[in-house]
Amino acid sequence: MPGHLSEQELDSYNRRLLPVDQMLAADEHLAACQSCYERFGGPEKLEELYSFARTDLDRAEGHQPECVPIEMLGQFVNREPLRIEDRDWIEHHLASCEDCAQLVGDLRGIRSDIDWDNPIEPRKDAAVTAPSKFWTPARVMGAAAAAALLIAALTTVAVFQSEFRQLRERISELQQGGERLEREAAASRDLGNEVAELRLEIERLRGGGTPPREEVLLTDGGRRITLDSRGNLAGLDSVPANYVSLVREALIDERVRIVDARFPGQTAAHVRGSGDVESFRLSSPVGAAVLSERPVFKWEPLPGAERYVVFVRDLTSDVEIESKAITATEWTPDSPLVRGHTYGWAVEAVKDGRRIHAPSAQAADARFKILDKAKVDELSRAKSASGGSHLVMGIVYARHGLVAEAEAELEVLRTENPKSQVVGRMVKSLRLQRRAR
Repeated sequence: MPGHLSEQELDSYNRRLLPVDQMLAADEHLAACQSCYERFGGPEKLEELYSFARTDLDRAEGHQPECVPIEMLGQFVNREPLRIEDRDWIEHHLASCEDCAQLVGDLRGIRSDIDWDNPIEPRKDAAVTAPSKFWTPARVMGAAAAAALLIAALTTVAVFQSEFRQLRERISELQQGGERLEREAAASRDLGNEVAELRLEIERLRGGGTPPREEVLLTDGGRRITLDSRGNLAGLDSVPANYVSLVREALIDERVRIVDARFPGQTAAHVRGSGDVESFRLSSPVGAAVLSERPVFKWEPLPGAERYVVFVRDLTSDVEIESKAITATEWTPDSPLVRGHTYGWAVEAVKDGRRIHAPSAQAADARFKILDKAKVDELSRAKSASGGSHLVMGIVYARHGLVAEAEAELEVLRTENPKSQVVGRMVKSLRLQRRAR
């Protein structure tokens, strides 16, 4: 190609629009002619290509913030000046991070093709045939293709990681939704059975009075308790008359009634769920009285939760206490609560940087009451007078709103009388009332 390259020829060469023979001739000319080489742009054109790769790689950096920034990796590969502590950190990180090590290897491969350390100089003897150090179109396109493949691979990995995280969160939400549906279905079946039994009772009453009742025979803490068809109760001779009356009523109705299971008051705690699908449930104490001044707070685990914080507010004095961050799903306060006061409580879970609260926005407040001293003394006297009767104490505990204690007593009674339908119905009635709180 005689003379110097025109601006149009340089532009066509840069855009790869020249025929193959003219592209090769322009390549040879640029390698030999300092003037045309400087007009074309010199090493700056090569810097643009590498800057293109670095810019797109920098955009993908946000997917792995814990790794070395792409810009610093580029400086490291190019052997540009870095602080000693930065270079030591990069070398230490590369020893443990396969992704960054692979990226450095790919960048070094691109850098090797670009040949930064050997700037192009015009040939003194154009007649000497030697391998051209200038970038041919094939080499430029090859390096660009390698950079594009590397960028595409990093982008694909980042997209897959994001989709995988979203998929795991969706699976967790579906599992929680399934568990809620199972609980609701079980409660619905129990309520259906209760409605069916009530309908039968209504039909019996409409049919002309109560039919003769079968005799009830129970074993209770080493004694035998009987209730004949006329309602005569035997086996509790040493028990006070008021407790005997409660036992007779429970055996005839085949149910145990919970008293004081609901407590008025303001909002239970200052944290509530935001209405998100993801949530968890508080187990106890909820809607019941509590005998201990230091009750054990329990809740269902939230899958993936890192820690929990419990908030308890005294609805009488409006004083609130807060637990430390814990990983367990139960907590006992260090100091005793106040007898006779009503409390509300909530739990805050931290998961993936988000704060999730229970009860949720749709759930009722979680409240309970610490039994006052007069009722505690009354229960102590009842336990002494019951003579070890689980039936008596189960009914008495329920009358004071102590649901957990009542269930425990009746479960022991059912163990002693596994075939008794009456005891089974009493336990079921207690659980139905607890779920309805």
